[in-house]
Amino acid sequence: MSSAKNSDLPLRLASALVLGTIVLGVTWYGGLLFRLLMVLAALLIHHEWSKITTSKETPAKPQPVTILSWIFVGLGAVAIILADPVRGLVICAVAVLVLGVWEFAKNRRFWMAGGVIYALAPAIALAQIREAPNGLIMILLIFVIVWGTDIGAYFAGRTLGGPKLAPAISPKKTWSGFLGGLTAAILGTLILLSFFQDIDLPLTMVSAGIMAGFLSVISQLGDLFESWIKRLFKVKDSGQLIPGHGGIMDRVDGLVVVAVGFYGLLVSGLI
Repeated sequence: MSSAKNSDLPLRLASALVLGTIVLGVTWYGGLLFRLLMVLAALLIHHEWSKITTSKETPAKPQPVTILSWIFVGLGAVAIILADPVRGLVICAVAVLVLGVWEFAKNRRFWMAGGVIYALAPAIALAQIREAPNGLIMILLIFVIVWGTDIGAYFAGRTLGGPKLAPAISPKKTWSGFLGGLTAAILGTLILLSFFQDIDLPLTMVSAGIMAGFLSVISQLGDLFESWIKRLFKVKDSGQLIPGHGGIMDRVDGLVVVAVGFYGLLVSGLI
């Protein structure tokens, strides 16, 4: 790898270490503290989403649809704090209906409706997963899959290079990175579960590997989706909150979809 490519690596590693330590500590503690972390994440994600999707506009003051979207996110945050997923999901559904009809009637867009779902759905999912039996282990599984995918894709892509994965959306992503991320997520999952063989999870090593592979793929699709949003609105980073990484959306683009996907597998009885 060239020195230019490596120039931001120390800063990225330092930021990831600090942020990861905080997140793991709060995850281990669980309870209200973890739900508050999810609320903070949801608020920051919606802030960045709103900023990106209105970057082509210069209104003198926030538009009513944006203000209403914040009201829905606030109501969803209360539902998360109260550990009331049903109310949270109802708020998401109402937000999609109200904001979607409003936006479509006005300019045939759905950005604010989408932003509410993008911010609240993963926060609700992660909060509920943590409250479930063996919730800590399941959250750690999610982190291993997402972080393993990111790390494996980063190093494999920059080391091996090769054909581009989706050049029109994210020119730096390669098929070698995709496979590196997939491999790292599966191996990380199998290693983690080998330390918790006595935990009552309906997962064999084979089914765990298949699950990890599936979630790694949707993690990378989530990454591409966020890249598409930024390219559509001509934004380089979602923000500057995390040194070396950009905004919180840049850091959790894969986690957003994996959290929802894992929660879907959990409530369907597949995990």
